[in-house]
Amino acid sequence: MTAITTLRPPYALKPLPCWILIREHVKQLDERHASAECLPRACFYFQMFFSGDAVEHIIANLSGYVYNPQNNEHTIYYTATRPHKARRGREIRELKFRQRKIVKRNNPYNDFTKRLGLLTRKHPALIATTLSNIFTMRLIGNKTHGDLAEIGISEFINQYMYDFHSVHVGKDLFRAKSQEEDIKIVNEITNAEFPVSLKAYGDGPLQLSTDKKFRMFPRLEQEGKNITGRRGVKRVLADPAFSDFRNISVLPLIYDEKAMRCNILVFNYDRAETETAKIVRETVKGGRKHPVYRFYDSKDNYICEVRYGDATANALQRGLWTHTRNALSYFDSITNGWIDYSHNHILVKLFSHALVSSEAGHSNGLEKVREDIKRLQRDSGMLSS
Repeated sequence: MTAITTLRPPYALKPLPCWILIREHVKQLDERHASAECLPRACFYFQMFFSGDAVEHIIANLSGYVYNPQNNEHTIYYTATRPHKARRGREIRELKFRQRKIVKRNNPYNDFTKRLGLLTRKHPALIATTLSNIFTMRLIGNKTHGDLAEIGISEFINQYMYDFHSVHVGKDLFRAKSQEEDIKIVNEITNAEFPVSLKAYGDGPLQLSTDKKFRMFPRLEQEGKNITGRRGVKRVLADPAFSDFRNISVLPLIYDEKAMRCNILVFNYDRAETETAKIVRETVKGGRKHPVYRFYDSKDNYICEVRYGDATANALQRGLWTHTRNALSYFDSITNGWIDYSHNHILVKLFSHALVSSEAGHSNGLEKVREDIKRLQRDSGMLSS
């Protein structure tokens, strides 16, 4: 099928390779298509699907967007000036297109972190506000921020990342899961669904996996005290016991409370796996009863470690760990480095008052908060004013 368009030069419209334009024609605009809720998605999808001189012209005149999941058909509406002098005025035009083929991704989590990185670089104030609110929860309790980070980041994705949808898994569901996950994310373009584990830690030791089935340490013990050479290291990491090493999707929210700064640091498993030159069994000082296996690169730089602890042990006594300071070169910063944060004392007051108020009060407050989110979206250019 050939792409068809009625636009005339200089407005040349070209669907990107994996998309095909079915038709363009004039259509009466339905009220639901013109709702403000549709416009951010219309803008995002249009930029992703098309290139050419017409893109900026149409984006400036977008009216709405509709998606039909039954046939994977996308429809974008925009206003245009009638070409004939005898019929002056504006009219609504409809563009229908669908995906030629599903784009396969090797790692949907990597796609997500790249998109999150682009968003935080373009709109740093949004992530700074969200992280400030999350770490403010430490004023309530040392562990409160960790639980609230799960629902906070999930809502951040839903409000500001229009090509992804997130659901908080919840503690009861989490305990029944075989995978380590706090939120579930769906890429609405590829339909890829993947779990993500949120970690809100101070700058220092960071747990990447609890190794619930206690397979990593026993597998390393089979190799002895030292594992050297690329062949030996590769043999260990290719073992099913280390499947978690490649498959875990951990999003660490790291904070430095003294300096009042924070960072989103994602451990680069591919780089760690490629550059591990040796794995050494070591006795740890500082009161730890059991030894650990530490991973080093060819320059003896620390990468990560596997701690002892069988399936009945506390989660902090076992699993795969790293260190955000000692292994910094094996992390990618989603926030493009450290960002300053501040405590939101009004948020603490809001929580305390909410706990002693009724559901009706909560409902009214929620409407005000939603209005503020819309304001933030408009101020950042995500939503037309």
